[in-house]
This record gives sequence, C-alpha cells and structure tokens, in this order.
Amino acid sequence: MTVAMTSLGYNANHVSQATQLPVSAYSALKFAFKKSMSKYPSAPVAELLDTCYNIERYKNVNLPKIVFHFGGEADVTLHPSGIVWMSSKIQMCLGFASTNDLTIIGNNQQHALEVFYDTEGGRIGFGNAGRCDTLY
Repeated sequence: MTVAMTSLGYNANHVSQATQLPVSAYSALKFAFKKSMSKYPSAPVAELLDTCYNIERYKNVNLPKIVFHFGGEADVTLHPSGIVWMSSKIQMCLGFASTNDLTIIGNNQQHALEVFYDTEGGRIGFGNAGRCDTLY
C-alpha cells in the first residue's frame, strides 16, 4: 500500500502517536488495509483509531507493507511496528487516523526511522536501518 505524500502538506510530529491523513487518503489506506486484514476479527474503536482487530487467537499477524511516497524516488517503507498500534495485548489497530487538515506523520511511524531536517534547504529526509538517504 502506498500513501502518496506529494500533494499533501505534511508535518513530522513527535507528539502525535498516529499519523493523520486527509480524509480521502485515509479512506483509501483504510479500505486497502481492511481488505488485507480480512481474516482477523474486528475489534472496538480505540480512541481516534477506528480500524482495530482482535488478535487474541493469533500467534503471528501478517501485516501489509505500507510505503510513504514523497515523489520522485523518495519512498519510505514503514517498519511493521509503525503500521499498527497495540491498544492492548489482544487488540491491534491501524496506526493512522483521518483529519481535515495538514498531514501529520506521527511518532509511531517515526520511531523506526531516522529523520533528518535540512531547514536551510527546506527538505526533510528519512532513512531506515541507520541510513538517512531518502530526501524529499
């Protein structure tokens, strides 16, 4: 699943746990996520996270790959821990929510990334596994 970030204004925020996407982008992500997670039973909403699953009976959960696409060749593949939020030992939620405003990249998605801020150049970079080589 790819989340196109090119036409969205965005903010990397260390306070917000979940990434917040405009309604249209979130709806598309939620639809694709629910389709790929259809074998797992749904669970109640957990605060602002509305796509949750009961994983009590599962030893392993297969998560889809989610990629933030910033344009050009600047793609960031999220670590599985950045895709979901464990609201309890048995409840897992998609770690994204909708907003009517600016996209916010939450800290749940950032914790497995290195973030580089080039304030003079007006760019932000992300890197996996100790590399900060994908600049937007």
